[in-house]
Amino acid sequence: MNEPGIGITEHRGPAEAEDEWLSRLADAAEAEGLDGSVSLEEMAAMLRAHCG
Repeated sequence: MNEPGIGITEHRGPAEAEDEWLSRLADAAEAEGLDGSVSLEEMAAMLRAHCG
């Protein structure tokens, strides 16, 4: 009965998997650059103009 167990480094819970996924998304967004992006203030102004 020499079954391989799951090592601590191999086991990831949902929180760790989500952190890894979010980090990959952030890295991808950062690599795309700032072209076409807006600040939070600009986005808020656009939403106010659209909804107001």
